[in-house]
Amino acid sequence: MAPLIVCSVLALAIIIERIGFWTGFFRQFKPAESSKVLKHWTAGRNREALNLAKNSSDLITQVLYQILQSKGRHIQQIVDINVSKWNTKMLHYMATLKTVISISPLLGILGTVVGIIDSFSVLGGAGLQDPKLVTGGIAQALVTTAMGLSIAVIALLFHNLFQSFMVRFVSRAEYILSEVELVFKAKQENENEAQDPIE
Repeated sequence: MAPLIVCSVLALAIIIERIGFWTGFFRQFKPAESSKVLKHWTAGRNREALNLAKNSSDLITQVLYQILQSKGRHIQQIVDINVSKWNTKMLHYMATLKTVISISPLLGILGTVVGIIDSFSVLGGAGLQDPKLVTGGIAQALVTTAMGLSIAVIALLFHNLFQSFMVRFVSRAEYILSEVELVFKAKQENENEAQDPIE
């Protein structure tokens, strides 16, 4: 029972910490700001785009600011560095939560097996004079399985929820940053065409 209590406390602590993290994370996620910056840049209003991106608290717009400063020369490297930072933050404690999900049912079953063994030991010593000693022991042993499964189910629900948050953010970030890459490619092609001598 004690290991299951430890698992439940650990899972609860991680869930509370992750809820706090994602609440703050999504407050910094403002796709409208990155869209505004991109519109300014596409229209040739580079200074306005840079100023807006510089003062933005949006995570993707901050990456966009780095790309604009580099004039699109290191888009992939900038994106990779920032995605790596985001992944590190988003995956924090997720491996531990996954371990709790895996181990809790096993600990519950182990507790049940040990409890049943004890109950049969009592049965062997007392015979069938007091069946309540046996059935009470088995019922108590089954509580550990129920507890282990409950911990795993609740932890799994929150684990999947946090994973869906991660997929949602990464998908949106990839979409916006791919738009940025296309804008820079189009600008580069236009500049190259302008530089070509007219025949």
